[in-house]
Amino acid sequence: AAAAAAEPEKQQGPLAAPPAAAAAAAAPRPALPPGMPYEVLDADLWIYRDPQGIEQGPFTKADILDWLEGGFFHLDLPVRSALPGQEQIWSVLETMIVVWAQAAAAAGREVQLDQPAAAAAAAAAPVVDLSKLGSAVEQHVP
Repeated sequence: AAAAAAEPEKQQGPLAAPPAAAAAAAAPRPALPPGMPYEVLDADLWIYRDPQGIEQGPFTKADILDWLEGGFFHLDLPVRSALPGQEQIWSVLETMIVVWAQAAAAAGREVQLDQPAAAAAAAAAPVVDLSKLGSAVEQHVP
């Protein structure tokens, strides 16, 4: 009688990673603009440069995405992290949207631009504080 080959056992115990953690660890990290550290994604504080060249912020990416959806911003809007040391590392909003989506995917989350909660909040109160945006609003209103 031939002996059946034993199938390797799955590793159990303290060295085995939970399936969700293993999947997140396997997901590639987003490619950030040159010089931008990954810590900026966790901090989630962003500054944009309005059409007059004035820096505005800091704001969260959720705020910035809401304003983009509202037609106040264009994809070529210059943005950077508000963290110290990041003053010279600018990117355009279009690039950062891709980075944010890749970072969310790597963490097992989705970035959704069309959220019912955001629409309800916009209906209940102004999404944009015009005093913070100043003349940028005039340049971006369709």
